[in-house]
Amino acid sequence: MRNKTNDKMVELRANMLLAVNDLIKQSDWTQKEAAEKLNVTQTRISNMKNGKTGNMKVDTLMSMLNKFGFTFEFNYTKPVTITDFDVSMSVKSLES
Repeated sequence: MRNKTNDKMVELRANMLLAVNDLIKQSDWTQKEAAEKLNVTQTRISNMKNGKTGNMKVDTLMSMLNKFGFTFEFNYTKPVTITDFDVSMSVKSLES
């Protein structure tokens, strides 16, 4: 039986990884430059570029995207009942 929450987290992490890799490429940074600017090791950048991302955490990816100018906002409204639950998250680029 598949866990939908886990599937969504895997999808979120994969999309964030693609974004970071694309932004590094668009910035025309070497792996060394990317590591310095994103405050991670060069090995981490190399692993990302080669698809070895098993231990990459979402908070690390959020930090990297933040260094590219993206912001994250999480909103939670305390529900009166469980059916009134409201949670949202948005990602914005400074260029937006």
